[in-house]
Amino acid sequence: GISPETELEKKVENTLKTNGLLLADIDFQNHPKIRSLQNKVSILEVDKRLKGDLLKPTINLNYNYLSEPEFVRDFNTVNYKYGINFSFPLFLRKERGNFKIAKLKLQDAELDLKFEDQVLRNKIDYQLEEISSLKNQIEIANELVDDFNTMLDAEERMFFYGESSLFLINSRENSLLSTSLQQIETEFRFFAANADLFKLIANPQFNE
Repeated sequence: GISPETELEKKVENTLKTNGLLLADIDFQNHPKIRSLQNKVSILEVDKRLKGDLLKPTINLNYNYLSEPEFVRDFNTVNYKYGINFSFPLFLRKERGNFKIAKLKLQDAELDLKFEDQVLRNKIDYQLEEISSLKNQIEIANELVDDFNTMLDAEERMFFYGESSLFLINSRENSLLSTSLQQIETEFRFFAANADLFKLIANPQFNE
């Protein structure tokens, strides 16, 4: 009860959601690798702000009870002591160094994000072009196989009427077999290219 899959090309494309896919259809912002790098940038932004806050002076406002009022109506500002504590380190070499390092790490992460985004776009764009090229090659290979089949049938009819030879029939068969093998190899490359594109996209929401 098992038979080969018909129209396997369309089946593979529909299953992997690569049929008619364009670069503009892909949501790169939700790509796992891009999101991971975006999260890294966000963490480094927080670290940079933290290191920057250490360069700022510290001001604390405080107040203390001098005596507890017995009733609310006894509230008087005379009963409280207010104070302001202000501190600022004289030397900020360590803090400035840490802030500069945090800033450089953030810049490096932002550049890495842009670089990986462009690399990913180039890879997907290349894969889309390869799939399109292989699809055209499959169409040409199919036409060649049909043509060699027709030529072989014609040669066999001519042999039946005594106007051909086994040598010519064998030559037609060899050409048909060679072309059929190339067709199968091209189809395999086409399926593999679609699988590679599916892995590159790596977006579960897109592939639902």
